[in-house]
Amino acid sequence: MKSVAFIIFCLLKFIITEGQVTSGPDSSFRTKQEPASAKIYPNPATNKVEVLVNGFQPGILELKLIDRNGMVYRDDKRLLVNGNEVIVLMFLLPPGIYFILLKQNLKSVKKKLVVQ
Repeated sequence: MKSVAFIIFCLLKFIITEGQVTSGPDSSFRTKQEPASAKIYPNPATNKVEVLVNGFQPGILELKLIDRNGMVYRDDKRLLVNGNEVIVLMFLLPPGIYFILLKQNLKSVKKKLVVQ
């Protein structure tokens, strides 16, 4: 009976921490969340890029496109179905250096984009 209670405790802890178990008697039972990352291609771009996002949770992702001076050219919210997806951005921007900011809860990624 004691082992059943321990298993239930471990499962509840696993669910509550969204799969991130940080302590417990069995150190082999640990999982880590994938760190958030993004890749932009093509880069440099002219009017369209694809942003491959990884390590985010399903749900709403905040996306901003800003220039070096902090001027916001785009402020979107995108729905991620599984957290690892491709987002297509189309734009008409003057040539220069821009940044794509992705944010969801405590995870954030900043990537440089060169527009020709």
